Amino acid sequence: MRITYKMLLVFSLVAMLLAFLGYISFKTSENAMKESIGQSVVSLAEIIMENINANIAAKLQEFRLYSKSPMVIESLKASNEEFGKLEDVQGYIGQKDREWISARKDEITPFMQSRMNNSVAADMKRRTDFFEKEYGYRVYGEVFITNKYGANIAQTGRTSDYRQDDEEWWRAARKSEVYLSEVNYDESLDAYSLDIGMRIDDSDGNFLGVMKIVLNIEDIINAIESFSPAGTGKENATSFLLLTKDGKLIYSSEHYEFLEDKSDFLSHHVSDVSGKESRRYFVSEGDEPGEGEELFAHAHSKGIKNIADPGWILIVERRTEELFAPVFRLRKFEIIATIALVVSVLGVGFIFSRMVAKPIMELQKGTAVIAGGNLDFKTDIATKDEIGELAKSFDTMVSELKRSRLALERHQEELEGQVEDRTRQLHRKIEEAELSKRATMNILEDMEEANRKLIESQEKLKGHVGELKKLDAQKDQFISIAAHELKTPLTSIKGFSDLLMKKEISENAELRGKYLGVIFKDTKRLSELITNILELSRMDIGTLKIAWQSIKIDELINEVREQMDIIIRNKGIDSEYNVEEGLLAIALDRDKIIQVLSNIINNAVHYTEKGKISVGVNRQGEDVLFSVADTGIGIPEEHIGKMFQRFYQVDNPLTRKIGGSGLGLSLCKGFVEAMGGRIWVESKVGKGSVFYFTIPLNRGDAKNEEISIFKEAEAAKSPYMPEPGEKIESGMPIPDTAVKNSRL
Repeated sequence: MRITYKMLLVFSLVAMLLAFLGYISFKTSENAMKESIGQSVVSLAEIIMENINANIAAKLQEFRLYSKSPMVIESLKASNEEFGKLEDVQGYIGQKDREWISARKDEITPFMQSRMNNSVAADMKRRTDFFEKEYGYRVYGEVFITNKYGANIAQTGRTSDYRQDDEEWWRAARKSEVYLSEVNYDESLDAYSLDIGMRIDDSDGNFLGVMKIVLNIEDIINAIESFSPAGTGKENATSFLLLTKDGKLIYSSEHYEFLEDKSDFLSHHVSDVSGKESRRYFVSEGDEPGEGEELFAHAHSKGIKNIADPGWILIVERRTEELFAPVFRLRKFEIIATIALVVSVLGVGFIFSRMVAKPIMELQKGTAVIAGGNLDFKTDIATKDEIGELAKSFDTMVSELKRSRLALERHQEELEGQVEDRTRQLHRKIEEAELSKRATMNILEDMEEANRKLIESQEKLKGHVGELKKLDAQKDQFISIAAHELKTPLTSIKGFSDLLMKKEISENAELRGKYLGVIFKDTKRLSELITNILELSRMDIGTLKIAWQSIKIDELINEVREQMDIIIRNKGIDSEYNVEEGLLAIALDRDKIIQVLSNIINNAVHYTEKGKISVGVNRQGEDVLFSVADTGIGIPEEHIGKMFQRFYQVDNPLTRKIGGSGLGLSLCKGFVEAMGGRIWVESKVGKGSVFYFTIPLNRGDAKNEEISIFKEAEAAKSPYMPEPGEKIESGMPIPDTAVKNSRL
């Protein structure tokens, strides 16, 4: 699949994810808004219910304080004392109660007058009249007080009977201090009301009597209607229902029948009408036909101070069409915003994929062109990002490859020229032989000599042809290995570049930096590999230049120490440098000797986990002997003779972990031999290795020149070579293998 399609697929998945998250978001927001709106309606219901409770509590508190007034207390004490002196209190109360009941309903007897016109009754009458004038309707239907025997002592109007201790409300008030009845119709008030009974005690807590208050529920209805919206039209449809705990309708802001049975409605939506509701609001069809969907919020009475909880339920109805209008607007807005976001992400994804894919396709095209043999290709990528840097590295690599190929082609042309020259010489020899054969046809000894020369010429030709074939095979092998080594970092660069195209990696600064570091490392490795190959190529075709100059040994070693001690210390190992005193300046190529020492020391650091690296310089005969010793893993004996071959590496886990091209020691050997020296190695597995090389001490003809080291056998030989078993001044013995290896 093309990278453009992959990136579009990724952005499509991101867009789908954003759309899904958008859907989850607006569903969550919608549910949260609905929950908030529902809770606000619930709060309204609770506030109204608290207002109802507070209203009743205020009326109750008014007469509770009055019941503790000195006038009431003294009147009750006097009445109780008077009744206590009677021989038959219950008989007296019973007789008076029968007389009271037997009187006509519109008749007020003198005994009744005594209960309605005394000072306490007049004071209570004054209070009820005040509230009636204040509110514009009778708030209290009647108020009366009985003594502890249940007989009326003061009242604001004619009661139905005289004796009250046989009434349930009287006994409940005496027991629990306050009694609250169910809503009922009061004839004297001609309205629906609540009966409230309050126990009256003296300062010592002794029971004195009971006060009864008949409270008009009109005050409760006004408390509900005070929260009704100003409008009553369809656009602001809010209604209230107040129900008893049994589901009887006390009040509704719509048309209703008092104490209408609404228990079915409660059983469907409120699991426990006593106050422990399953949910504080719900959405359902309206309780009246044609009302549509409505939200119902309910609140339960929680009791009025010391009064038992009446269990009333207040339900607030709101039409969802107007109530959830903000939710519907939010839903529409979020849908449009999500669609716009998805379209934007897809658009940006398409543009971004084109921006990323175009340079990658350009690099891919360049790879195909180079694979076809055209090294004149140059990328047309002008970006200033990582891909632009990669394109520059790619162009640099192509340029280096082109130079390498030109060098190889020149080398091949030279080889072909040599073959043609040898072939022409052969033809000339054959022609001479033919002439000689015709000229000496009659002379047998001349013919035998000519035949012998012809045979020798043929043998030489075969040898030259064989040598040319060997050189051609070496050239093919070199090109194959070099191409493999070049392809390895190039493959790594391409692989990590593909990873950088992925959004989850390109947006991750840590991974992006890590992968760019790998690309930079492999690009550097590729550049170093090409440089090494060019150096080896110059050796092969005889164009390696040696820049001779007189160098002081101690200054040279100090420069090497400054460069390499950082690497050695970072590995956590020690270093030691021993330079023999009195060594004079010698002629050598400073940069190449530093490269030789750096390569050998760097290898020693790689293969040494602990111990130290020792660098020594001694005079040995007419040579200066350099040595680098380590305490690393050592080299198996079967590999020692191959250590300086090109691309050769010992196959073990540490070598595979460290990596490398296998050209470093080959370059070291070429440089040392180009300066007239020799290089060899001694090693024991597990005890470390010592690399030696020599440089002639006196070189009279030292000058800048090109040195041909195409054949190792033709390299200059060191005028000095240690004999087997001889001690080097540094103190390390040279075993037999050292001399043998030095002559590889």
